Amino acid sequence: MAWNTPRDWATNEAVTSANMDTYVSDNLTWLGTSRPHCQVRDATATAGGSAAWTAVSWDSLTTNVASMASSSTSHVIAPTAGFYMIGASAVFEGDTTAGIRAIMLSSGSAGSGTVYAQSNTTQHGGNPSGITVVTGVQLAAFGAVYLSIASSDATAGAVSNVRMWAIWCTT
Repeated sequence: MAWNTPRDWATNEAVTSANMDTYVSDNLTWLGTSRPHCQVRDATATAGGSAAWTAVSWDSLTTNVASMASSSTSHVIAPTAGFYMIGASAVFEGDTTAGIRAIMLSSGSAGSGTVYAQSNTTQHGGNPSGITVVTGVQLAAFGAVYLSIASSDATAGAVSNVRMWAIWCTT
């Protein structure tokens, strides 16, 4: 079922079951449970060293209404045009090298394209660092948003519990 543009009811127009199903019931269902939304996860990832942006690949699709995500990709796709709230989080595991850890939402893989949002934190030797980023993005139908991670260390580092979520809000 898809979203139907609300009807401009005529004065004294008869309310029919078909119109109520199409313009009221179907739209309420779409807004409540059928609107595009997803949550994807990568339990273990590796952030490229030397501040290189690295794409992640999903190992689980927790929620995937309207097929916004597919496994083994680093992005979600808008099945319909609109304004989406999109967020991501990751935990950079502790190591002994201090430096910057970052996550990015962008229009291209591995940090390329338009940057929609980015969040950085400073790793303190030995302690894990959690990072979260959230933004709103206007997307065309089939527009993609990619999640990338990075570390400023000279070597790659372990990242756990990488999550990304998206939900359609409005046209």
